[in-house]
Amino acid sequence: MLEHGIARLALLALSERDVQRLLERAVVSIAGSLGAVHAQVFELLPDGATLLSRAAFGGERKALNRVKAREPADSQASFTLDANIPVISSNLRRETRFRPSRTQRALGVVTAVSVPLFGRGARPYGVLEVGWSGRPAVSPEDMADFLQSAGTLLAPAVERARVEAACRFLAESEVHLVSAHDFRGSVARLAEMAVPQLADWCCIDVVLPKGTIEPVGIAHSDTRLASRVHALRKRLRIDPAAEVGIAHVVHTGVAEFHLDLGAALSVPPGQEEVLTELTEAAGFRAAIVTPLAARGHLFGAITLVAQKARRLFDEGDVLLADAFASQAALALDNVRLFFGKGHEVPALPRIAGVTNGIALLDPEILGTQLLSALTEEEERLARVVDSVVLTSKLRTQQVEQVADTCDVVEVVRGAVESIRGSLPSAWSLEFEQPKIHSVGDAPTIRRIVTCLVDNAITYSPEGGSITVRLEADETSAKLSVEDEGIGIPPEELEQVFEKFFRGEGARAAGADGGGLGLYICRELAERLNGRLEVVADPERGATLFVELPLAAASPPPGDVLSLVPERAARPRRRQTPKR
Repeated sequence: MLEHGIARLALLALSERDVQRLLERAVVSIAGSLGAVHAQVFELLPDGATLLSRAAFGGERKALNRVKAREPADSQASFTLDANIPVISSNLRRETRFRPSRTQRALGVVTAVSVPLFGRGARPYGVLEVGWSGRPAVSPEDMADFLQSAGTLLAPAVERARVEAACRFLAESEVHLVSAHDFRGSVARLAEMAVPQLADWCCIDVVLPKGTIEPVGIAHSDTRLASRVHALRKRLRIDPAAEVGIAHVVHTGVAEFHLDLGAALSVPPGQEEVLTELTEAAGFRAAIVTPLAARGHLFGAITLVAQKARRLFDEGDVLLADAFASQAALALDNVRLFFGKGHEVPALPRIAGVTNGIALLDPEILGTQLLSALTEEEERLARVVDSVVLTSKLRTQQVEQVADTCDVVEVVRGAVESIRGSLPSAWSLEFEQPKIHSVGDAPTIRRIVTCLVDNAITYSPEGGSITVRLEADETSAKLSVEDEGIGIPPEELEQVFEKFFRGEGARAAGADGGGLGLYICRELAERLNGRLEVVADPERGATLFVELPLAAASPPPGDVLSLVPERAARPRRRQTPKR
C-alpha cells in the first residue's frame, strides 16, 4: 500500500545522514512502492539551468546511471522543472512535449511521472522521475500524490544531511587552522584540507604586494599530478580586469560558480594552449570560486574544481565552500596579524562588497550559526515528516478522532502557548476568553489551531502582527486567524487548500513550507463537521475562518488573542510579495 511506502520514506529521511546514500536508498524504495522499473532524482545545479542525475534505479533493483550525467534541455525532467508542476506522460512513444531520455528508452519506459522538488526558498531543489514499462497498477493521481509526498520528504532530509556534513568538516578543519603560524605553509595546508572532501583539486590565489594575483597553494586528489598541475597553473596569467572568475571575486567579494575553467581562472586571450593542457592534465567539470575575506578585507580566492569523471558541484557544495573560505580567511588573517609580515600579503583597503558577513569577526559565531542551522533543519524535517504522514493517513481514512466535548478556549490557549515558546522574543501574546464547548476531540482542534497559526507566521513578514479570535453564536464556535502577510491572489483562493499547492508569491518570497498545512486543516475541520474558509487581500494579508458545531449554548463572543511584536524590538520589515 502506498501509505506504507510513505512511512518507509519518512523513516529513511529521519535516519539516513549521508546525502548520496539517502537518495540511492530513496529511489529504490520509491520504485518498489510503485512497482516501477525506473526511478531517478535530479538536482538543479547552482547555475540554475543544469540538472544533475544524483541517484537512479532501474531493472532488478540495481543502481543505474551512477555517473552523474547532466540532463538534456528537452527531457521530461527539464520540462517538469520549467513547468513547475507534476507532469504525467501516459505514452512516451507518442509524447510531443519532450523526448524520452536515454535511460527511459533503454528500460522501455512507456508511462512516466515526474514532479518538481522544492527545498527551502524560491529555488527548486530538482526533479523526481518514475517510469513503468506498461500501465501502472495505481492511478495517475495517486502516483503524482505519492511522488509529491516523497519529494516533500526528500528535500529537507537532503538539506539536513548537508548541514550535518558541513558541521563535521568545519569542526575538523578548525583544529588545523587554529595552529597555523606560517602564511605560505598555512595556504598550502588549506588547499590540502579541501581535497578530496570539497573538491578534486583546489587552488588558492592571493593578492601580492605588487598587486598581482598569484597561486600560492595547490592540491590535487592525485598526488602524481600535483606538481604538473601546479606548474601549469603558475604559467596561466590572471586578467586583473576580468569581469568573471578569480579577479572578479577578489574585487567584489561575491562567490561564483562556473562550468568553464577559463572563466573561473580569469584567463585572458592568448593562453588557450596552456589552459587546454591544464584541463586535460587535471580534469575539469565545474568550479566554485569563493573569496578570502576577513575583517572586511579581501586578499585572495579559493578555487575548488570538480573533475569530469568524479563529481559535479551542487548548491550544498557552494554553501560549504563559502563557510570554509570564511573560516580559512580568518585563520590566515590571524597569521598575518600575529606572526609577522613575511607573508607577502598587504593590508588591503576595506571593501564594502564583502558578503561573508559578521561571522568573520568571531570564529565562534560561525560554529554557532551552523549549529543553529542544524537544529533548525532537524526541526523542519520533523515537521515535514509529521505533515506528510498525516496527509497519507487522511487519504486512507486512518486518522482516529474521538466524538467528545472539549473546552475550545483551553485547547486554543495550549496550542498558542506552545507556539509562543518557539517564537522570537519580539513577539508578545495575550489571551482572555470565556469557555466555549464544541463537538470534537481536543488533539484534532489543537492541530488545526497550530497549523493555522504556523501558516500565518510562515507567510507574514518578520515582526508582523497575527491575531487569533475565538467567538461563538448559538450553534457554532468560530475561530479566525488573521495575518498581515503576503496576501493571496483571487485566482489562488480555492487552490490554497489543495495538497502541495504553493502560490507564485510564496515561492518568490522564499517562504518555507510544503503546501500541506491548509489541506490538513480543512480535512480535519470537515471530519469534525466543520468548515474552513479564507478571505484574503491580493496584496496584503489573509484571514482563515474555522467554524465548528457547539455541543451546547455558549457565552457571547469574547476577547482577542493577538500575536503582536514589541515595538521597541520590532525588526525592519521586508517587502511582501504576493503569496
